[in-house]
Amino acid sequence: FIPMSSAILARSNSTQLFKDLTQRESEKAVFSEMSRILKSAPSEIAQQYSDQFSNFRNLFCRYLHGEDTAIDWNKIELVGQGKLKRYKDLQPMCEDDIASCLNRMAIVKLNGGPG
Repeated sequence: FIPMSSAILARSNSTQLFKDLTQRESEKAVFSEMSRILKSAPSEIAQQYSDQFSNFRNLFCRYLHGEDTAIDWNKIELVGQGKLKRYKDLQPMCEDDIASCLNRMAIVKLNGGPG
């Protein structure tokens, strides 16, 4: 017979160990893939990729380890006047322009919103 507190402690330790191992494996897999991509990057943009990967690595590690992931809503500013356009006012684009825009696009989904 195992006392209830010992069983809970063992389960808790096991859960934490699983979480730690999963985090380490996630980090290794992501960083390995980033390294592979960086090695295949053309030399003229390799430094740019390296800088971006370094920034991503820092953010990814902060996320995995639960560091300071809260958004300070007081720091969020409104988009400046004239920066946003209505969809109906957008001009058609050629395929090359679309690809260029998609390469610079970011999609942000905040929890609690639709979608």
